[in-house]
Amino acid sequence: MSVASPTAPRILPLNASPSSASSKSSSSPSSLSDRSGETDNTSTASSDSSGTSCTDWARRSCVDTASEMPELPVADFEALFLDTSFADFVSVAAEAQVHYDVFSHNIALDSSNAIRSTMDMLNALSQIYQEHAHSPTLQRIEFLDHSHAALLHHPHRPTHIPTQLVAVTTRVADSWRAASVANNVSAIAWHHVVAAVHIDDDDDDYTPLKEGSDFLGALNQARPDLPGCLSLVTSRRCCRIVWSDPTSAYASAVTHWSNPVTLSSVLRFIHRLYNPLVRDFTVQLELPDLSGQAETSSRTPGCSFPRKLHETRPVWLVEDDGGTVYRATKVLAVGKPWTRLNWVASASECRPPGVTEFRECPRTVIKDSWPRIADEPAGESAVLQHLHSDGAMAGVCRLQTAFRIACGSGDVRTVDVPGSGFAARRKHRMILDGTGDHLYSCSSVVDFLVVMYDVLDVLKGIHSQRSVMHRDISIRNLLRSPESSRMEGIKESTFAGDILARKYPTMRRGPSCTLIDFDNAFWEGHTPDIALSALVGTPTFASRAVSSRFRLPAMHPAARIKPLRGNAYDCYVRTFGEERYNAVSAMHQGRELLDLMEMPAERARFNPRHDAESCFWVIVHFMCTALPLGSDPAADAHLQYGKELCHLLESHTLGLFSDSRDSPLSISPAAWAYPLHESLAPFSTLLCSLAMVVRPIYEFCEPPLHPYHLHEAMQRILLQEICRLLDTQGDVALDTSRRRSIDSAFDDGPSSPLSNPRSARADGNKKRSSDGEEDERPSTRRRLN
Repeated sequence: MSVASPTAPRILPLNASPSSASSKSSSSPSSLSDRSGETDNTSTASSDSSGTSCTDWARRSCVDTASEMPELPVADFEALFLDTSFADFVSVAAEAQVHYDVFSHNIALDSSNAIRSTMDMLNALSQIYQEHAHSPTLQRIEFLDHSHAALLHHPHRPTHIPTQLVAVTTRVADSWRAASVANNVSAIAWHHVVAAVHIDDDDDDYTPLKEGSDFLGALNQARPDLPGCLSLVTSRRCCRIVWSDPTSAYASAVTHWSNPVTLSSVLRFIHRLYNPLVRDFTVQLELPDLSGQAETSSRTPGCSFPRKLHETRPVWLVEDDGGTVYRATKVLAVGKPWTRLNWVASASECRPPGVTEFRECPRTVIKDSWPRIADEPAGESAVLQHLHSDGAMAGVCRLQTAFRIACGSGDVRTVDVPGSGFAARRKHRMILDGTGDHLYSCSSVVDFLVVMYDVLDVLKGIHSQRSVMHRDISIRNLLRSPESSRMEGIKESTFAGDILARKYPTMRRGPSCTLIDFDNAFWEGHTPDIALSALVGTPTFASRAVSSRFRLPAMHPAARIKPLRGNAYDCYVRTFGEERYNAVSAMHQGRELLDLMEMPAERARFNPRHDAESCFWVIVHFMCTALPLGSDPAADAHLQYGKELCHLLESHTLGLFSDSRDSPLSISPAAWAYPLHESLAPFSTLLCSLAMVVRPIYEFCEPPLHPYHLHEAMQRILLQEICRLLDTQGDVALDTSRRRSIDSAFDDGPSSPLSNPRSARADGNKKRSSDGEEDERPSTRRRLN
């Protein structure tokens, strides 16, 4: 939706007074800077520590929402985000004037109780509006003082953004009041909040813009049904309104309480809370069951509400394009505000069209996102449809349906602000098969190594057969396939189980892995080529060449591809033949290093080997955090070393000239044993062997290498190790419900999008994405002209 705006937004610094903001020129744009990626891996979601994923190729006009915000004149802001012509405005304003005059007079004289004064004024205006609009009593918007506690049940845990007032319906307010007795004041859940008011009563002119925008970003994450949200930010003398949707946050110009325009803006703000500008009616909160637990409202006679309604966890009812409604009981991940804002939830019950009761269904994952319209042809749903276009692509998550969310005769989309430089976005939904499980469900080291062998095979397949590179391999984007579905739809395959079955008949055939989260995928011929030079991936697992912007020097020659021996050799040759075995063995032979200090420009681009290197970092991270079955986490002699290596990996950031992860690539097998649990120390040789083939920066090799040379080199090492463990019965059973006490960034918070619910863990190490944004707040945005 678009409304003509005669004035382009100017840039307002957050945490600055209006006077200082006005002195900042909006006519001189800053230099081009990186804009963080926008995927959600949603392995999505994130306290977004150093591990946040990112990319910079888009480089589009934008502002840094973390430190600045586009400001619009009041008239333009109202025309875009509020409603300049709602019915009965004149009579509502006339009746509200007396309450407003009392407030503006009192707050000018004494601001010691600004929260109470502002709350009383807003509630009086809301009641007047509700009575004129004839809205149901329990749907009245009330403003409550919530400065005492954090809001509950945000999908990105933990999220605590203080606010003084929250706006909720009377039904929720009644429940909150009933539970708040004496000094025991209850807390409200995020998904019940429709707006917030941030008040600074220590300054005449400062309006807490950053607090307001941060809160709205979090509210965008918590309310998938309410893509656009408002907040009011105030001081003793003035106020402004802030709007936030997946595109950006925008602020109105400051107006003083004494200005007659302010009452008009506040009334329109309240009107918009009753009549949201952007609404997704295909996702709604489930109405709680009133039977046996209803309470009677003390303020609204004759009305009832569920006991503790205000603090219940959300259950979302999500509809697909065929009319089936899914009962989503768990939000798995959320992306950061002001990008694709991925929202991922799981459901095990559905209600087909024409049916009144929910029934059990295979676990299903719902993934909502807000891509830019220009990026839709190469978006995740398009990539998945392409991957499965000629039958099921083994090892890739199954897409059941994908569609844009409709609204009337159009789509659910963001507000187009003329002159802002922000591209329009539309809301999309994917319904995905959700039967995969997290990597820590692997019951033994052999089980895990088989999964990682197959991951490398799937990566080769999607590139060789479909010209797609994943570009965000991480511990959250790789799942272990359930045994029952490994051969479904697969006619023939050469995964680890198929190869090993020639000598070990008990091995299960078919892909043991499922790749998910193709937000950052590169699809040749559809994704712009400039994306190949992007800063992309989850920092902990991103390849070193990509992470350094292809600025690492050549330091090591191509490593020898190790020969296979014993049963590993027999299994391989019986599957692929001697000719292929010899060809792979010779892949690294006869290669010289280019005598250059910098990587050739034509090679400074993402290629399949970078996904393979990411698999290595996944193996390292898993082996450092895995706990052998029966082990006591408190009796872990190597724990401190494991913590240090995990911290080294998880503290890595993208875009540096060097890579701190280089150091473990050159250590001996004896040194590799220290970060591992004592029972896993024998696998130090495996990690050292993998490190030796990963260590070189192969872009400097001449002539250039085969695109899958690193996949093949790593698969040989994995196959040899698997056969060694099977031959010697040296496999180690793993605890599938516990990890070592490493305090990894991946141990808490939402689970990965398609993983089993019992694997609820963080994707705190989020990434940047291929199209220059992430489901994360942009780290740097360019100012608007």
